[in-house]
Amino acid sequence: MFQSPALNATIIFLAFIVFAFLASFIQNSWMNKEKNTMPEPTLSKPAEIYENYNNSTFTLIKVEVLNGCGEKGLGGQFTDFLRNHHVDVISTENADHFDFSATQIIQRSEFLDRGYQVASLLGIDEDDIIDDFDLNMDLDITVVIGSDFKSIKPFDTYLESRRLN
Repeated sequence: MFQSPALNATIIFLAFIVFAFLASFIQNSWMNKEKNTMPEPTLSKPAEIYENYNNSTFTLIKVEVLNGCGEKGLGGQFTDFLRNHHVDVISTENADHFDFSATQIIQRSEFLDRGYQVASLLGIDEDDIIDDFDLNMDLDITVVIGSDFKSIKPFDTYLESRRLN
């Protein structure tokens, strides 16, 4: 061979690396043949969400969310909760004041069943829905979040699940 021991060692080392790459390539090629069987197609997560949204009874309900207790960020969290239940929240704002002790559902449209559905979702008694029809407003329900928001079990459960994740 060559006279230089350093050159011989380098050639042997490089030959070993080439052999290792070759062995790895062959092993991966055989392994991938087994993995190429395609599973049955399923709905992707976005398609599943879209299908669930279209099949939800809440998609027709247009809601305005007002923070009536002054808790920072609560309107956004409540909006997220409602949207996770496929409610169409069209706006989120602060109420005129922050002195609302109880959460209110205010019926704005003639579609009374929509108020009942939101009340059911929140665990609020249907008798507590306030009728304040305003057909000029492009919404069905106004939800004013009161300082009792922690007693709304479904919303509290939603907040707890978000804290755990």
